[in-house]
Amino acid sequence: MKREREKHITRLHIILFFLVVIVLVIVLLSFKNRNSNSDDKYIEFESEIVRATQTYVNKLNKITITNGKETKLDINLLKKSALLQNDLADKCEGYVIINNQKNIDGEYETTYEAYISCTGGYMTPGYIEEY
Repeated sequence: MKREREKHITRLHIILFFLVVIVLVIVLLSFKNRNSNSDDKYIEFESEIVRATQTYVNKLNKITITNGKETKLDINLLKKSALLQNDLADKCEGYVIINNQKNIDGEYETTYEAYISCTGGYMTPGYIEEY
């Protein structure tokens, strides 16, 4: 009878162990998803900044892009031009690097890369404060 009781306790410990592991995995995954979802809004905001910069450069002709050079555009100019309507615009500072370099075909190609630092703790990898 004592052996059956010990076997029962051992089985109970194993079941409890696996339940605790499952609960921990679920909790960790929920935290991971919560963090990645919060970063998604900042990544989308970076895309919005790039689109606003393209409008600022190509349609409004506010700045001239020189072939072979890099140009920095502060996002405050986009805010003043009413091109950024996102609520993150007031919580973030940053800039866009506009690069106009030759591609492998020898033609000039313009690329835009947004860098932001926000009060919510998000910062674009590669962001330089005193750029």
